[in-house]
Amino acid sequence: MGLVLGPLVLFWFAAMMFSLRMGYVVLSGKGFFPFIIVVVAVAVIVALAYVSVGLFKFMGRETLWAFEIPFFFAANKVSIALFLSAALVYLFALHHIEQDVVKALLFVVPFSVSTATLMGIFSSDTFIETYNITRTY
Repeated sequence: MGLVLGPLVLFWFAAMMFSLRMGYVVLSGKGFFPFIIVVVAVAVIVALAYVSVGLFKFMGRETLWAFEIPFFFAANKVSIALFLSAALVYLFALHHIEQDVVKALLFVVPFSVSTATLMGIFSSDTFIETYNITRTY
C-alpha cells in the first residue's frame, strides 16, 4: 500500500508547504495582531473541525480495512479540488484580488485542507486503537 499511499502523503506534505508559502505571500504586510493571528486561528480551527468530522464517520464501525482512514483523507476528491482551486487562483489571479478577506481565504482553505489531511492520515492508528476497532488486511 505504500506505493499508493506514499505519493499521496508526499503530495499533501508538499501542498502544506506550498500553502505556507501562499500564506506568507498573501499575508505579508498586514498587521500581526488583529489580522494574521485571527486568520491563522481560523485555519487551525477549520483543520481540526475537518479532521473531527472525517474521523466521526468511522466512529461506529467495528472493523476497518487497515488503510481505509488514510485513503479517506488522502484521496478525497473534494479536498484535492479545493486545494487545486486555491492554488490556481493564487498562481494565476492573485494580482487581480484586492480584498483582504479573499486573500485570507487563499491561505485558510489550502492550509486547513492539507494540514487536516495529514493529521487524519497520521492519527488514524490512534483513532482505531482508542475506539477498539479491529483492523482487517
